[in-house]
Amino acid sequence: MPTDRAPQPDLTTSSWSHRRLIARFVAKRSIDVVGALVLLLCAAPLVALSAVAIALHDGGPVLYRQVRIGRHGEPFTIVKLRTMVRDAEARQQSIADANTRSGPLFKAAHDPRVTPPGSFLRSACLDELPQLWNVVRGDMSLVGPRPALPGEVAAFDPHHREQRHRVRPGLTGPWQVTPDAHDDFAAYRALDLDYVAEARIGVDLRILVATVALCVRRGRATLLGETPTTSEVRSTPDIIDLQHRSTTDAGEADPVGHGTPALARTGTGG
Repeated sequence: MPTDRAPQPDLTTSSWSHRRLIARFVAKRSIDVVGALVLLLCAAPLVALSAVAIALHDGGPVLYRQVRIGRHGEPFTIVKLRTMVRDAEARQQSIADANTRSGPLFKAAHDPRVTPPGSFLRSACLDELPQLWNVVRGDMSLVGPRPALPGEVAAFDPHHREQRHRVRPGLTGPWQVTPDAHDDFAAYRALDLDYVAEARIGVDLRILVATVALCVRRGRATLLGETPTTSEVRSTPDIIDLQHRSTTDAGEADPVGHGTPALARTGTGG
């Protein structure tokens, strides 16, 4: 004889997938906020010493601010410790021929605009520490594609731009720990698209560990007057499987997992 039963919840694949994505977002954002606050507290003495070194060198401003493009294509202002001369942006055109990168990115080998204290701050990644506040604010994540300049974003192809804008940009990302890709814009693009499509919390944690190891090695090498070679820096084929996806594959990237209820280095200024 039939009996009344409570309606069963809709446990469809789509429903479970959505829940997993929301849980992933909550976990990622929690790690971002807690991790950034802890790192800010621990890094405060280093930031203070770095600020003194910058001020004593040329008496200029300690911080450098620059507009970058974030999630959903929204501009925001990043804050860095200044590592270049005060008129670095005005001088960029004069060293345009020294650019070692392809595509819209700019990087000059042995950039003459970098100051002596700035050289060490860059090698040890200390100049990026103020961006931890951008992470706390929600402008950035600890891990993600590095925030690009408006001019760089304008030169990206539509698919690359759309996928990048699904996630918060990161303090570090797969490109920072994949040295073989540093001068190749095609590799930069592939890393961005693969990260958006494939990244998980475990991947983020491995990228963070690889970033810390890289910065420590580079800072030590600079102090000892050495030049780290590519072979001394860990590459990351095991962190993200670089399949150089087609547009269709990359278009399946999840807009929720990193971007809902949520150290490419540029050639200027910082």
